[in-house]
Amino acid sequence: SFLTVAPFGGRAAELTLKHYRAFFEKDLYRINTWRSLELGFYVTVGCVLVGYPAALALAKHVRGRWREAIFLLVVLPFWSNALVRTFSWTMVLRGDGIVDRAIHWIVPGAPAMDILFTYPAIVIGLVHAYVPYLILTCYVSLQAIDDSLIEAARSLGAPGLTVFRRIVLPLSMPGMTSGSLISLAV
Repeated sequence: SFLTVAPFGGRAAELTLKHYRAFFEKDLYRINTWRSLELGFYVTVGCVLVGYPAALALAKHVRGRWREAIFLLVVLPFWSNALVRTFSWTMVLRGDGIVDRAIHWIVPGAPAMDILFTYPAIVIGLVHAYVPYLILTCYVSLQAIDDSLIEAARSLGAPGLTVFRRIVLPLSMPGMTSGSLISLAV
């Protein structure tokens, strides 16, 4: 990207910044870059909102066979084809789909919920695809937290929210940070 031409076949290449200048001068590139960063932000926030509580539950509250079953559900998107996942989401998000029927069952006069070809549908699909990365990285960091630290805080009278805010969350930030960077970059 710093050369005028590809230096193959005896062509002489010179260093240049004109490609980067063109990138920053054209509105189309700026708009698309902003849209990509915005979409990455929404997907990362969605992954954190869904994935961190799931990883916390897996690491600290679920034991035995249930943990294995939930891990299977977490890893399942890695094993399924993207086309199958996309088709599944079309069944859920289309008008007269599963979500629409459930809403009409609860609220009979509700308007149709057809969000299939919308921006939120894209965010939902990407969160579904990338949330396993965040769950797995957060799970590893949450599993590494020594339970005696949590027990000590509770025995000293700290309420559950304080234990989470002062002990669990800071110690699990490396996993959340790495999972967020993975979901933002992928």
